[in-house]
Amino acid sequence: IDCWALRGGEVHNVEGEPDSLNCPHVSVTHHKQPHVCVPIQVFNKPVGLIELAWGRSTDGWAPEMPLVNTVAEKIGLAFGNLRLREELSRQALIDPLTGLHNRRWLETCLKERVARHARGGLGFAVLIIDIDHFKAINDRYGHDAGDAALQEIARVLAASVRDSEASARLGGEEFTILVDTQDFSEAMAVAERVRLSVQALRIRANDQDLPTVTVSIGVALYPHHGSGVTEVLGRADEALYASKHNGRNQVRLPAPVSLAVN
Repeated sequence: IDCWALRGGEVHNVEGEPDSLNCPHVSVTHHKQPHVCVPIQVFNKPVGLIELAWGRSTDGWAPEMPLVNTVAEKIGLAFGNLRLREELSRQALIDPLTGLHNRRWLETCLKERVARHARGGLGFAVLIIDIDHFKAINDRYGHDAGDAALQEIARVLAASVRDSEASARLGGEEFTILVDTQDFSEAMAVAERVRLSVQALRIRANDQDLPTVTVSIGVALYPHHGSGVTEVLGRADEALYASKHNGRNQVRLPAPVSLAVN
């Protein structure tokens, strides 16, 4: 930090003698002139400063320091309010346990992607991921162990998506991934990599190793499996149910829709 006011969190006022500390941000010509540096702080951390300088031949004029301090405080409060708003907005869209996006964010993201497709953009794949026998983990090893499993799996999911893609926690032991592809084989390959990565995890909680954790995954593609968000999520959920019903720890697509013949 190139200012003594910011370093100390206090006003640095130079009046009579030249400034022996020579703040680097003060011009050389002003080092020998009266000047003042007033820190602007947000939550007791410096974010900027007010620098004022005046000549020695100004008939005794000098800034009114109470007023300058008040201005610095008000600017700091304004910045603080902005940061609080940003943090509250961020928290409203983030799951606090896993750090992934939450269902609210996911719904908005899906609507944006559908709208993008309507403007000529590509479709996408939805993967719904459910931890197998999660209740048994909580019942046998405690909720701390369950939380550890959720956090480790969330880490795998976050590492499985590209910057343009997304991972989210739907709630409970259920997650989702949005993959930028309209290709069935690519979507299934991503899901299979996730399944194997989770199965390879070694999770430790409360000074003990948890048994191998597995996931079941349902995959649906937009717009192939539905014309809207609700329909595509429903088809992915249908595929997930098939994965659970047929033995768990596997990846499934929705069953083909049969057309009634009159």
